[in-house]
Formats: sequence, structure tokens, C-alpha cells
Amino acid sequence: RQVWLDETGLRRKPKEGESEFARRAFVGLCDRFTYEFDPKARRSASAVCRERKGDCGGMSILFTAVLRASGVPARIRVGRWALSA
Repeated sequence: RQVWLDETGLRRKPKEGESEFARRAFVGLCDRFTYEFDPKARRSASAVCRERKGDCGGMSILFTAVLRASGVPARIRVGRWALSA
């Protein structure tokens, strides 16, 4: 996993702020991965990297892992999408 971060350039650069890095990482992941919902899919960061696709949960887990690997505090939030009546 560490080698993958180096190869993709998804490591925080010296003097790069947390928000700036998070935005760059988000765009980088969007460029490299495809959204696909499969209820049986594994959602670990390594599984999403291997498959190069995932759903909201898998992509969030990967994004969080990328941020944490560079020392940026991050966590996933799970919930439901609320629709107005």
C-alpha cells in the first residue's frame, strides 16, 4: 500500500496544507477509480485499490486511508440519505 501511494503521487507534499492535500487526493482518486455498486463487493481500501472501483463506502474508506497515511486526521461517516417529504 505504501508503494502505491508513492506511485500515484498521493502523498502529502512538504508545506502542503491539509485541505489542499485532501482536495488533490480527492481529485486524484476520482480520476483513477470508477463508481460501481455491488452489495457483495469488499470495501477495504486494498480491495478498492485492487479492483480500481467501488461504491460510496469503499471509496470513502480509501479516501480516509490516503489522508491518514499522510498524517491528516480523517474518519468515515456512515448514515442514510435523507429526502424531504
